[in-house]
Amino acid sequence: MSLCTTSSQEVKRAGRVVCDGNLRLIEALRIGILQLKDLPLRTSRNPQRISMTVSLDTEKIHETAASASNSICNINDDFAYEITNNFSKLHITICEEGRIPRLIGRLSLKKREIIKNSGKAFWYHLAPVTKENDISEQLNVDIQYDKDTSRLSLKVLNYAGLNVSGPFYLVVTLQGVKKDGSFKFKDEAPKLKIGQRKDGLQDREEKLVIDCADWKSVDNTIPQLRMSLWRQVANSPNSEFYGVVSVPLDASVFCSGPQWYWYSLKPYESSKEHENSRNEGTAKLGQIYLRLYYTADHILPLKVYQPLFSHLTNSLSFYPFCSSLVGILEYLPSIDLTCVARTLMKIFINAGELSSLIKLFGTQDIQNCSDVNTLFRSQSMTSKIIYEEMKFLGQNYLLSSLKRVIDQIYSEKKCCEVDPAKLKSGDNLEQNTYNLIFYGELAFKDMVESFEKCPDLLRRTFAVLRELVTQQYPNRNDLQRLVISSFIVLRFFTAALMNPKLFGLKGELPDPMTSRTLVLVSKILQRSSNSAVSERVLNSKEPWLASVLQRFTDEQHRQAMLKFLDGISLKDYNLKATDNVISGIFIQRRPKRKIFTNLVHQKRRYVALTEKELWWKKTADDKKKKGEIELHEITRIEPVRNVKNVFRIATSNCELLLQAKDSSEMNEWLVQLQLRTQVKKERDERSDNEQNSDSASSCLLNSLDDFSLYDIDTERELETLHLTLYENAETLKVWKNVLEGIEVPAGQPHLPDGVLEQVHEVVY
Repeated sequence: MSLCTTSSQEVKRAGRVVCDGNLRLIEALRIGILQLKDLPLRTSRNPQRISMTVSLDTEKIHETAASASNSICNINDDFAYEITNNFSKLHITICEEGRIPRLIGRLSLKKREIIKNSGKAFWYHLAPVTKENDISEQLNVDIQYDKDTSRLSLKVLNYAGLNVSGPFYLVVTLQGVKKDGSFKFKDEAPKLKIGQRKDGLQDREEKLVIDCADWKSVDNTIPQLRMSLWRQVANSPNSEFYGVVSVPLDASVFCSGPQWYWYSLKPYESSKEHENSRNEGTAKLGQIYLRLYYTADHILPLKVYQPLFSHLTNSLSFYPFCSSLVGILEYLPSIDLTCVARTLMKIFINAGELSSLIKLFGTQDIQNCSDVNTLFRSQSMTSKIIYEEMKFLGQNYLLSSLKRVIDQIYSEKKCCEVDPAKLKSGDNLEQNTYNLIFYGELAFKDMVESFEKCPDLLRRTFAVLRELVTQQYPNRNDLQRLVISSFIVLRFFTAALMNPKLFGLKGELPDPMTSRTLVLVSKILQRSSNSAVSERVLNSKEPWLASVLQRFTDEQHRQAMLKFLDGISLKDYNLKATDNVISGIFIQRRPKRKIFTNLVHQKRRYVALTEKELWWKKTADDKKKKGEIELHEITRIEPVRNVKNVFRIATSNCELLLQAKDSSEMNEWLVQLQLRTQVKKERDERSDNEQNSDSASSCLLNSLDDFSLYDIDTERELETLHLTLYENAETLKVWKNVLEGIEVPAGQPHLPDGVLEQVHEVVY
């Protein structure tokens, strides 16, 4: 099998092309903002909201927020950013939110500091927000001295951090000589735009030449070359100052050859003032705990990786699979299994062989599993690959299923705490329970009705898993569904609920109350799934949540969950929706009547709620309806005050009062009515164009047999795997010798016994 070069050209490649197109450089930055402490907050009584802005020079790349209490703020925010432009400094600005936001301080790190401390975690002191840490520009200056002519030539080769348009110019001043000279050097480089690649001043021929023949130092001081950068403001005679740098003209400049260095610009201030501004208040403004990672990948042309790609795909037909190039990766010591799994997943999607790969790894897991209840629950290569596949392919799936309920929880900020030990003064347990049930029903409904939106590749993966379990345990339908639910429910939907930012559903971390609600809703989905696939009654570890969970483990929810699991894992499976969502016997009461008259005008009605309407009849067997209300016409759903178990359903021209037999039944109908009404209105509000667009996108996603259409940088993934193999080359060499009968040297990792046994079975 060969790599497809056509599809590679269609995908937009990241990074900068260097070496005449023979190399691609991709720089990435991963930042973990862990904690803030010793913050000078306005007050320590109530938790304060702290916001953080991360920038590369002047380009904002990330924002986050968290609550601080007693001058301590736990953040635990981790994000990655692919660097598209050259930068000189990383800035993290801390601000205390409120009616009038207040800047607390800023951390500024140079690029070389980030590279030096990559992979390490440190406490950094915050500094005041001053002109100094606002300046991020750098100049790459070439200074040459010609002994024959006694002249000093100055040439600007490149610059970084200038994220605005020019033109720029330098004002060069000589200091520490008998006659100060002032020279002006104009830069006529192309205009630079924010967010675009900046090629700088390479290959510019303009130079500034300074005659040094008559130099005489003043008071035996070392002369300095002072360069200040200015930008000419468009349609104005004024110029804007960007910073200054001083270069000492010592003996090394006059004795050496050409010298070019990167110089960081600084504001106009003396060195003493500079030190004072750096040290002033650093201990008072607090500290930030960071973990930084900087990587630079060098990607070769696709044809260079063809032999590696062939060896990877040939592993699918190698027996035993565990001793193949792909199979042996799982046993390498001290490797990042998640990174390897992500890389293999993308490579084999591109090759169109992901199902075959999962089948081979999955077969190994089933054979090595000793407890069927923990099947695919370990951190094996199979589990890692499927988890990374769900994250890679399931972004749009989550947006179309869980995004709505998460947005609603974020915006409404309703309290859903049902643990009596955690209730605060003024909390209403009954109202909190109602809120939690409503959010739980909304999340459950969106999940179980989303099987048709599940990407086709994911459904194929789940079908492979189910087939493997069926072959090993042919009469265990519960075990087949348990395997599917352990991935799609526990590791995908509930994981996305508990951490919506990680899965790209929200841009900011939730506040404590919202986070608690998301956790409780995820517990509902988890228990509903476990209860549906289990043949025994599950014990509740949290008695205070038992009454809510009992609702979601009834037969109706169980059947809905089973249909969902079957729908995403069985081929040619069609869900049949029931006509009625809920139905029951109620007492219909006439509105706006006196008490005595109201007692006379009470009638028993059989009421049913469907996905489109609410209707009622005299009895369930009657063919003629007594009345009906379209769900999109409903304007109000609420319980009637001072009347026991009665709730109101109102439209613009009518009103219906129904009395339930108890408060539990009334709350159930209120939840279902609000849920179905909201869903119906949202569907009706979509325009025809949006529906056609969504349908076309869904059809395209579900009919993708050309796997090259996925946005996969194959060269980059192959290079990542190549580096892993290179770092473990000695171990692989030793293991190869073991298979050929050579003993393992002392201190080297041994080849796993399971691999040796399978190899010996083949040989002997």
